[in-house]
Amino acid sequence: MNKVLRFGLPLSLVLSVSASFVAHASGGRSPILNLQDVTSGLPYDQVPEPAADPAELAGLKIGVLAAHGVQESEILFPVDYLLARGATIEVLAPSWSADKIIAVQYLRPTQWVDVDSTFAQAQAKRYDLLVLTGGAWNAQVVGTDQDALKLIKDHVANKGLIAAICAGPQVLINAALSFGRTLTGTESLKWNAMNSGARWTESSVVTDGNIISAKGPDSLPEFMATIRARLLEGASAK
Repeated sequence: MNKVLRFGLPLSLVLSVSASFVAHASGGRSPILNLQDVTSGLPYDQVPEPAADPAELAGLKIGVLAAHGVQESEILFPVDYLLARGATIEVLAPSWSADKIIAVQYLRPTQWVDVDSTFAQAQAKRYDLLVLTGGAWNAQVVGTDQDALKLIKDHVANKGLIAAICAGPQVLINAALSFGRTLTGTESLKWNAMNSGARWTESSVVTDGNIISAKGPDSLPEFMATIRARLLEGASAK
């Protein structure tokens, strides 16, 4: 006769289920021998279209904020696009990350990206544009770095143009710059943005004053075309 536990199930059944669970939990595991086998679930094959005028953004200085865990396409695509049009690019990162940061495809590290300056050093400089790159880890690091937040706040206070993609708008939320703004980005930011007083849109790219935001990797061509137009507009107004 089976003993019955206090909640009514036969002890033999519980032991049987428990044994099955343990066997299942300990099985089905294998080491990752090749990182190329780890799928990313995001598009990483986009490349910027060739520049019609390789000097159209000459004289403009852009700071690209990033840290370990930055999504590969969301740093390389903007950097390559702007460099191809003559802009001067500085990759800005936390002081503790030394001279390079890890780019990833979702969870998979793919390559090192060289760093030109720290967030603290960049505070003494003036930029025509700051780009807030995507990647959940990256945005968490940049969005909690006090030097980065000061750089961003001072830039926006001076009417500087800022562009954020995917998880990048989280940095704007942390910097208390989202209130009353219309933003877009990765869907996981929606409630953070709305709770901070921002207006959320599902648009691929949206411009609100001096802030441009974009949904994610699929938005990169439109994101950069919007940035280019605003930079040219600003340059012609000088």
